[in-house]
Amino acid sequence: MGVGVVIAVGAFAKITFTSIVYPSLVLAYMGQATYLSRHHVMESDYQIGFYVSVPEKLRWPALVIAVLATVVGSQAITLEPFQLLNNAHLLDASQESILHTSSTIHGQIYIPEINWTLMLLCLAVTIGFRDTKRMGNAAGLAVITVMLVTTCLMSLVIVLVWHQSVFLAICFVIFFGSIEALYFSASLIKFLEEAWDDSQFEDDLVCIIDEFIRTGNTEFIGTPSTHASGVQLREDDEVKNDSVGT
Repeated sequence: MGVGVVIAVGAFAKITFTSIVYPSLVLAYMGQATYLSRHHVMESDYQIGFYVSVPEKLRWPALVIAVLATVVGSQAITLEPFQLLNNAHLLDASQESILHTSSTIHGQIYIPEINWTLMLLCLAVTIGFRDTKRMGNAAGLAVITVMLVTTCLMSLVIVLVWHQSVFLAICFVIFFGSIEALYFSASLIKFLEEAWDDSQFEDDLVCIIDEFIRTGNTEFIGTPSTHASGVQLREDDEVKNDSVGT
């Protein structure tokens, strides 16, 4: 539940996330940690720290909240590929057709290719793992790996994009990377519990994305021009904008 809500951070306002969502997550994780520190052996059929730490009378309401949080997290995960490909389209790294489903809400888009691809990937993962425990092990390792890689890439952004000192980037990596490295080392045990399937899938997907971007960059349509916001657009996009304006 916690991971799903953290992933959906973009769905909450800053005040809501700071005052309600984040404190709730901290209290939930602190409660689980306190229970597990006092009960090293789970004398329950659930064998899951979250449900065992919840009192029996509150277990069903907690389950409903967990399901709702999972729905919110799933929505955020679904929206991310659309936004990433939309940004790639603005940078002329993608040629897929993007449908804007709203004339008032910015960023509300639909990409048919991504929708079908997500469906096929979800079916492949479900059929391949066939067990929620194995899927959870793979997802946990994938999440902490993404966090660790993001921290390393953020250090490059600090130096190359923000033009800050290398010392600041090193301090950033040491502070956040050391914390994430502890979680990563604890998650490595899941690698032996068939989480390597997810790692292999991620490697294959990264290779596919890299090849997609390379081929997309060599197949530009038209001459790039600069939009008012500073983003380069192709001629066909510029014609569409002119037609909409008229």
